[in-house]
Amino acid sequence: MHECVGGQLAGEQDLYGLASGDRDKLVALAKRREPGWWQTGAVPEWFTPYLGVETEASELRNYDDALIPGLVQTADYARGFIEVRLGERADESEVEGRVSARMRRQERLSGSDPLMFSAVFNESAIHRVVGGSAVMRDQLRRLVEVSDLPNVDLRMLPFERGAHIASEGSFVVLGFPDVIEGVSSGEAVYIEYATGALFLEREEETAQYRAMFAQVQEAALSPRDTAATIKRVLKDRYEG
Repeated sequence: MHECVGGQLAGEQDLYGLASGDRDKLVALAKRREPGWWQTGAVPEWFTPYLGVETEASELRNYDDALIPGLVQTADYARGFIEVRLGERADESEVEGRVSARMRRQERLSGSDPLMFSAVFNESAIHRVVGGSAVMRDQLRRLVEVSDLPNVDLRMLPFERGAHIASEGSFVVLGFPDVIEGVSSGEAVYIEYATGALFLEREEETAQYRAMFAQVQEAALSPRDTAATIKRVLKDRYEG
């Protein structure tokens, strides 16, 4: 006989195949959830699901084909791009709300349990001026600074490497922590386009993008050579 605890037989598994201890962990996690900081109207509705997912992720692998990745942008660089993206309908409060949200996201790069962040960006990103020369100078300095963080791996894909497997556009592969020890919570892929975004969650899809990122990362400069290249551009174009 098993002792009956809360209407459940202790020592047995529940309807979903979880032992009672594992079930209790999931229940406790669910009870801790609160409305996200991003649910304030400061960001577009189509982007809020990504912010919720990113908050739960323990690892991000980001390929950006045209810009400096969002998690390492300065506020002024982000503002310059957001103003261009919104165009004539740009409203100051909306722009500043989006900038603030981007800066809030970056808090996960530090702290006691920092996000593991790996990014590859196209060489064009350090040459394309966003927001003016002073903004670009500070942005490149920021890249050098962030590259020293132990949980950050920044790599630049140089022009000389030619065509590559990720040439069709930017994407993010999100990895999630084990809620229950030994049981992985899996991965998701986020792809953004002009009017919305797409999530991919099937294993065959996430595996393909995971492999794509590995290949483009291999083709890119090492983190050390990336930092050296950025410092050289800084000196030649903005600090000379």
